[in-house]
Amino acid sequence: THSIQDKALYLEGDPNPSAAPTSTLAPRKMPKSISISKQLASIKALRKCSDLEKAIATTALIFRNSSDSDGKLEKATATNLLQTQFRNFTEPCEYSRGSWPSAKLEESALTRHQN
Repeated sequence: THSIQDKALYLEGDPNPSAAPTSTLAPRKMPKSISISKQLASIKALRKCSDLEKAIATTALIFRNSSDSDGKLEKATATNLLQTQFRNFTEPCEYSRGSWPSAKLEESALTRHQN
């Protein structure tokens, strides 16, 4: 099995994800832009992955496309990404736990056990 980092590197267009370095201490110098066709091919390759793996790979791609040549994001850029690209992820976090569908299922299960 490949690690999530390997999958993210594959998503970025690395032709051989198993040969990807496992250390994150030194950022790799990679070309800034990745062709749309490579991005689409990578998305197709992720079809059999879990939703979490897809989300992490997508996050890595967005980060990579938005970072500077050293692989860093400025605070303003990171804030903008959170407000635009990751809005669907961050908005549910602003609501109370009771508004989540899974929380309602848990509450109804607890109510049945208490009666």
